[in-house]
Amino acid sequence: MKKLRIGPLMALVLAAFTFSSVAQETHIVKLLDKENTAPIVGATYIYGNQNGVSDESGNIQFQFQSDLHMQLSHINYGEWELSGQEVRNMIAEKVCYKESITVSLYPVTIIALRPEEKPDASVKLDYQEQLAHDGAAVLNQNPALNSIRKGG
Repeated sequence: MKKLRIGPLMALVLAAFTFSSVAQETHIVKLLDKENTAPIVGATYIYGNQNGVSDESGNIQFQFQSDLHMQLSHINYGEWELSGQEVRNMIAEKVCYKESITVSLYPVTIIALRPEEKPDASVKLDYQEQLAHDGAAVLNQNPALNSIRKGG
């Protein structure tokens, strides 16, 4: 009777199966603010051919791919990139902290007109009325245009 020695072969197949299942495992990592540990909601990420957006708890889900960089972006935290080793560390800790950035915005003036049923306005001018050379007196009669001032 012959004994088959399938122990080493079986161990090799089992190791290959285990490695492939770990590589295909979906990892969940929480993105948190570094100062107050609040979840970072709405952060986008690109990781190889995977992409997504963090949920209301700050969680992102992805499958680990070795030697790939992960790109993340959020309006309050800017754009940042994690190396393959940083992605491994993030998976091990199951959390990624990011400090918010301050963005200075320039002043903006928004003018909105809300038309009524009759969006056209008319002004009757008599021959006796005196007008400035740019018609400012006429424009000041309309409340929507009254607040506009010439710069310079």
